[in-house]
Amino acid sequence: MSEAIELRNLTRAHSALFMINDRVDVTLGVSADGVHLGSDDMEPALARKLLGPDKIIGKTVRNADEAGEAELQGVDYVSAGSIFKSETKDAPVIGLGALENICKATSLPVVAIGGIKLENLESIFARGASGVAVAKELLDFPDIEERAKNLRTVIDKLNSETAGKQK
Repeated sequence: MSEAIELRNLTRAHSALFMINDRVDVTLGVSADGVHLGSDDMEPALARKLLGPDKIIGKTVRNADEAGEAELQGVDYVSAGSIFKSETKDAPVIGLGALENICKATSLPVVAIGGIKLENLESIFARGASGVAVAKELLDFPDIEERAKNLRTVIDKLNSETAGKQK
């Protein structure tokens, strides 16, 4: 819990969101901005009851039906994946076609995850994703800050190009 508190303080100092994966109790304990729930985690309705209306709740989905269900459950966003083969998590690849179907099935923001690299960002945003989650694409570079800036520049450009396009 002490590490989470340190991260909470750091994110506040930099006006960044702080999301906790899977753990509603930790989210409450450190006053995180929200929680991301996997398919085997707490139901979103119970998480909302415990966290209140102001916390962000995200949910992992793997197909359009799950995305529609998550929206009905009142989550704030969904993450879709693994879009490509992930080097950090053993998860089935759903591919770009499934990502596009998920984006069309919900009005929620869709965050693509799994095997995300600078080189495949354009194909991800072209399918309707609102954002991406990355790990190795940052951590495998000697200058993480520079890589993060590069990713942010490309993502901002792609978001501005797709802004206003219909799903």
